[in-house]
Amino acid sequence: MEQLNGFIDESGSYGFNFANHNTHFVVTVILVEQGEKTRLLQEEFDQIRRDVFHGAEIKSSKIKDRTRQRIFLRLKKFDFRFYSLIVDKRNIFDRSGLRLWRESFYKYLYRQLYAHLYSTFSSITIFADELIDKNFIEGFETYIEKETQNTLFQQISFSNSTTNSLIQLADLFAGTINRNLSGKSTFDLYYELIDKNAGFLIWPQKRIKYFTDHLGIDGFSKEIYDLSLLRADSYIEKHKRATDPDVILRVRFVEYLKEVLLYKGYDIQVYGAEILANINPGSEFKLNDTLLKTKVVAPLRDDDVLITSNRKGYKLPSSEKDIAEFFEMLFSNIDPMIKRMKNCYDSIVLATGKKPEFLEENKFDYIKRIITEST
Repeated sequence: MEQLNGFIDESGSYGFNFANHNTHFVVTVILVEQGEKTRLLQEEFDQIRRDVFHGAEIKSSKIKDRTRQRIFLRLKKFDFRFYSLIVDKRNIFDRSGLRLWRESFYKYLYRQLYAHLYSTFSSITIFADELIDKNFIEGFETYIEKETQNTLFQQISFSNSTTNSLIQLADLFAGTINRNLSGKSTFDLYYELIDKNAGFLIWPQKRIKYFTDHLGIDGFSKEIYDLSLLRADSYIEKHKRATDPDVILRVRFVEYLKEVLLYKGYDIQVYGAEILANINPGSEFKLNDTLLKTKVVAPLRDDDVLITSNRKGYKLPSSEKDIAEFFEMLFSNIDPMIKRMKNCYDSIVLATGKKPEFLEENKFDYIKRIITEST
């Protein structure tokens, strides 16, 4: 089991006057295995500071995109991941307490981040900047003390970013993501470091306006779309505090398909390899494509989560076309099996002149009905 360090920093601030404040608030965690991998990453980043900034503290807000690109290119070869909480403050309801009270804003958002880290990584030490908002420190420490009793996620250390350079790296990541989301830069960190992305939590959820924009498009069904999200949300809510590793992976799988449906498009399907790259990091064991089907997808379908699949990948269905393609794929696998059973049955009847007696057993009623009624 990986023993991880998590280096956290934020970009953005509390405030909803968007003439003076960013539209987004981003918190990023740099995740790296404790020991040698942390040491190597820190040494390289310290060398970057000396080469590019003459050893000075790095502040993301003062760095040009060309310099960012050079820095991230040098970091690509190191073994680490990053995970982010992304908040579009414009989508927080006007009457929400998060808009009205600064303390509530920080405590709630970092609580969301912690809950996702806690459900994903079983052993992690958190390092955060002691200079970040006091409300965050108080809320985060209180929540950890309350929620992590008898778990391995109990260590948190607040450090000055001038003495811990990997907290500066978290600041660089968060700031780069925020600049892109706020329209201040076209540099897309998720594209540049796609293999380092351990996922992201977007809050609050913004429903794409399929209900008006796509009503005229063939196949889109608001009813199927709503049902898919309802079933997904029900499963996530029911199992969000699960400790079973298999169930945790299933929750992450559903969350990922939900993010794709909400934020990438109603007709987007996701290959298994992409899903594995997003749900495997931090798990106690690594899934492959076969285990994804048997330990994740099949049990989710048994629990009434609507998941369709075909040669293009998986998705939460949003149209009859999704369902039809899924049924066609299943039938293409089932039909040859049925034909083989029927050929076997017909051969036995022809050779013996009687029906096999074992088919009279109750457990074979369904198969008997299929092979005797098929032509």
